[in-house]
Amino acid sequence: MANDNKYVFAVNSLRFINTPQKGILSHINAGNYFYDESKKNWVKNNELFYPTDTDLVSPLTLEDAVDLELQMAMKNGINGFALLYTISRNRKILDTYDEIVNAYVEVIKKKGYDFKLMMAIKFERGVKVNEGIYDCGTHLSKIYGSTKNSNVWYKMKGKKALMFYKSKGLMSADELKSWEKSKDNELDMSAYFDRFSEITSYLSTDVSIIYNALWPGRKKEIELALDRFETVFFEKSRMLRQGKIDILARIIKSKNRPFVQTVFHSGISSYYVMKDKNKKKPQRFVMQSKIAIDDCYKEYDNLHYTRSIRDGFKSAEKNNAELIILDSWNIFIEQSHFRPSYNNGWGLSVLLKSYINEYQGKPNEESLVMSFLPYQNTDGKGFLAYKPRKNHSYKDDTYERKNIEIVTNLDKAGDLYFRNKLVKTIPAGRFVTTVPWSEGEVKAFVKRDGLKVLEIYSTKKISYSLYRNNPSKAYVSSKDPELYDEMVTMLAKKEVDFFNNRFLLPRELYNQWISIEKEKMTYYTSTLLSSIEKSDDAIGKMDKYHKKYKAKIKALLSEFNYSIWDEIINEKMEYLKPLADYDIHEFENSYNVLPAN
Repeated sequence: MANDNKYVFAVNSLRFINTPQKGILSHINAGNYFYDESKKNWVKNNELFYPTDTDLVSPLTLEDAVDLELQMAMKNGINGFALLYTISRNRKILDTYDEIVNAYVEVIKKKGYDFKLMMAIKFERGVKVNEGIYDCGTHLSKIYGSTKNSNVWYKMKGKKALMFYKSKGLMSADELKSWEKSKDNELDMSAYFDRFSEITSYLSTDVSIIYNALWPGRKKEIELALDRFETVFFEKSRMLRQGKIDILARIIKSKNRPFVQTVFHSGISSYYVMKDKNKKKPQRFVMQSKIAIDDCYKEYDNLHYTRSIRDGFKSAEKNNAELIILDSWNIFIEQSHFRPSYNNGWGLSVLLKSYINEYQGKPNEESLVMSFLPYQNTDGKGFLAYKPRKNHSYKDDTYERKNIEIVTNLDKAGDLYFRNKLVKTIPAGRFVTTVPWSEGEVKAFVKRDGLKVLEIYSTKKISYSLYRNNPSKAYVSSKDPELYDEMVTMLAKKEVDFFNNRFLLPRELYNQWISIEKEKMTYYTSTLLSSIEKSDDAIGKMDKYHKKYKAKIKALLSEFNYSIWDEIINEKMEYLKPLADYDIHEFENSYNVLPAN
């Protein structure tokens, strides 16, 4: 029987919305760098993916983009978004956040979606505390006040939930140091908690605060927080310390409060580490100072493929979590996103939904998911070294380089094959199989009674990576073709509808045009995915294909309609920027396709 009281939320960064007016490209994860030894300088090495959901002659409106995010989340089994409202020195961005939040509320109400929202607050370092509190309180008051009668907001014990996701910007460095050094019986964080209360004083309604603990294993902080707030949850990096999570859960249960579990699948530290001083430095400092590649490395969380997801849901079940927070939906700069993308693949969605269904007591489909890591070549000069973060990674640092994980969820036992060779007979239920890492095709299938029941075959390949100095995982599944086709069909239809409102084509020609657009999107995507290290070759192939594509459109349309189509397409192309110009760290300069009206 399904458990309707167990919710799964995902942290949704409001900076990442797919419209030229309101956000940035979600499928181009910029900000990767390698060191050019010949020029003695860092070079931006953007990952190259075809942004099908933004490369449209008619860009998504804000409502379209919000609706797309909601539909994708619901297909993943997610029940709600924790909308990440970042308080920073860039105060003008808050009005944009307000508009996006309002769009989420209105689309959910208009479409009648069974989907909940909560606000999640993040205070960046460098914000003036008094200004930040005022900005946060006044904007929250407007958001919650204008929709006070709406049932889209998630409630705990009858009160709207408000999460303080990251709040180190509300404290001074001296305060943090004093708390770290103080004994438990001397720990006094009352001034810090008073700042939370000051923010909520702007609201006309009571809220249940979900507080992200600084030290989840420290009993005193948890007890102090529970005296003030509804519940406590912990940072994703604490996942590996299950004993401390259990202590946290016991304290919360003793207070008769709901337990919140964080689940994640990947994560990269935002900092470089200087080798000589062992000091962390922000990315911008390293780039601007032109620090040599051999003088630093980057820390990352070595989380062993799907194990972090498995451990998170197992812990949630063990401690009867009322709420699960996925960290995150779309914070791409940390590679921890659950949102489907051409970077981490669609298989993560299939894996996630199977765990959510199990957590909520819903029926599950059979599934086959593979996870692998491009081998990171960091041996020679010109390549940034990555090292697992101490105390935040699983012990075997080489696991992900040595193995490929295949996760099966079967109704009945079946034979697992990898690259046409029998691996083993897999039992019913969820089972994790590892095979040795080797370069080559992504090809696996399950046979039962002599017939293939599940199969993975993808243009994505397992390969050595010379330039992508980035330990991001890839996930592929047996449902990828179906999921991809759903997305591309929707986008192709949107593209054709833009023109067909003028042309009014017969149904047969309309369907042919949709097929042409789908073929183009699929070709571009597969070409880029198979040419990650030779992007110039990929662009050359796409240029040749584009000529054939235009010929097909010309043959489809009348001469007059084709001239209109060609004129609009050429006008659109004038506004396109080279993919290398996109930088997801620069919110103001990352608009895509067409300028705002």
